[in-house]
Amino acid sequence: MTDYTEVSRKALKQDRVAMCSCFGCKTVKRVKPLKFGFFGFGRHPKCKVHRVPLVYLDERIGEFVSGTLACLFDKSGLPPKELVVLVKDKFPDDLNAFVSAWVYSIIIGRGAPVASHYLDAITTAYMGNLTKKQVKALNLDITDKKKLAKALKDNEEIIKGIKEMAHQYARFLKHLRVHSEVLVNIQELEPISDRLRSALEAWQSVMMKEEKKLWKIQEKQDIPLSTVKRFYDDVLNANICGCLLSISPERNKKKTITAFDRFSAYFEFRKEGLAVKFTKSDIKDLRKNNKIRSQLNRSAKINNQNRLSYSEMFLPEELEFLEEESINILKIDSKWSWLSKDLAEKYFLSVLLPYYIIEPNLNRNKLSLLGFSPFLKKIKKIKDIHFSKLKEKYLKHDKRKLLHLMNTNFGEDRIRRKLQNATSKINNLTDRILDKVILGTDYSLFEEFLLKTHKN
Repeated sequence: MTDYTEVSRKALKQDRVAMCSCFGCKTVKRVKPLKFGFFGFGRHPKCKVHRVPLVYLDERIGEFVSGTLACLFDKSGLPPKELVVLVKDKFPDDLNAFVSAWVYSIIIGRGAPVASHYLDAITTAYMGNLTKKQVKALNLDITDKKKLAKALKDNEEIIKGIKEMAHQYARFLKHLRVHSEVLVNIQELEPISDRLRSALEAWQSVMMKEEKKLWKIQEKQDIPLSTVKRFYDDVLNANICGCLLSISPERNKKKTITAFDRFSAYFEFRKEGLAVKFTKSDIKDLRKNNKIRSQLNRSAKINNQNRLSYSEMFLPEELEFLEEESINILKIDSKWSWLSKDLAEKYFLSVLLPYYIIEPNLNRNKLSLLGFSPFLKKIKKIKDIHFSKLKEKYLKHDKRKLLHLMNTNFGEDRIRRKLQNATSKINNLTDRILDKVILGTDYSLFEEFLLKTHKN
């Protein structure tokens, strides 16, 4: 957190503008130095509403903007995983429209209009607290150059405050512009279907109940900050969902959690590293299943009668893996024709191993769907080719050692023992290479899994 100074008229040398440290409070006051350094009342001005000491505006305004941006562009503001899965499964044709509409509504649902009005109010109050002489100096409305220079020098702190406000307002608007021009393509916005709309209404009605829970857990001191953030995210995601349903997020004026409570909370989340800004790649990840679907649709037209459809050939997890590795499924002739030594380990760790961890007692039908037998055969072919080269390399190395031994005065028994040791060393080496190069360190789990399936 930026260190800000509580206002003390005794330490002031020039007029400065101060504000309440509570986010959302519009108390703004011009503070003057004490006469002769000690005459005057109200040496430590306080907010009349919150009864807390005022702080200098140019030190506090940056924290408000940081908290606002942390709230508006937090990665948790993207559609929740369970909602994305629901749309992909039940309304796949609406996925693009849903993601575009949600991302477009994030800043509105999370309180950007409230923050904008507050910054406008602070700016107006700041200018309203200045004297006519100070306004003239700011407008450079003094003809005498010496008087103008003196006026600017006497009002350095006032000018500094205005520059800081302008900088923070520009920073806020810059992020909003990036959101509207880079993260969202307005041309792609489409209305969602009525069926999806009904599903979102049901989801929102459930999530809106989280606000009551949030109010209760805030009274407890032993709740982890990450848990508090999860409740905030649920409440704000319900607001964003309401925007998709044409419901204003600020329609209920009696809400227990105000917009400024959010900004203050998200400033703390950001300080603790819990609030992370989302990027364009995060938005693309939400749409990735639609890319696979479009490829499947094209392949279905091409192979309508003669070939097995790719949706039947591959599991959804396998399709996602192929897309992540940039493998074009339209060019795949058979299920395992794409497999290589480098991809085998990745496929095992990301697709097959999770099934083993989640469902250790899979039935035979599910195993046949996963295609363990063809996968193992393909791996063995790769292994034989790879190991034959490695064995040849290491055998050559050990033969050189044996020839060196034969030229010495050692007996035949000693040479035979050396040969046996060399052979066992090569066998151990190939086993280690199988673990590390082909299937990674989790190959033992995979072997155990295969043994279980053969017993069944």
